[in-house]
Amino acid sequence: MMNATFRRIETLRLVPHSPHWIPKGFDLDHYIQSGNFAYLLGDPFQIELIFTANRGAHLKETPLSLDQIIDDLDDGCIRVKATVKNSNQLRWWVLGFGDEVEVISPQYFRAEVASMLQRTLDQYK
Repeated sequence: MMNATFRRIETLRLVPHSPHWIPKGFDLDHYIQSGNFAYLLGDPFQIELIFTANRGAHLKETPLSLDQIIDDLDDGCIRVKATVKNSNQLRWWVLGFGDEVEVISPQYFRAEVASMLQRTLDQYK
């Protein structure tokens, strides 16, 4: 997952005399989708999330994956389904939304996030 919105870049130019080298056949999209910016903890999996109305809209411009599906729900919330890399970065990203996201599936990931949130809550008792 990338936080930068590369899709908005319209043009680029190389700075003269700057060192650069791109391997033949290199594909940045493939490199990113392969999880090369993350420490993987296991196999990719299909995730389903429900975001509050204001929090998930950015995923329409910066999708989690190439197979992402977004549905606008009747209550204004947004349902997102996507295949994601199993990484700590994913966990930090989900937890960063606090109460504005709910993990629906898979059940094991939902339980893991719930456990982390419960331990956090316990620290404030």
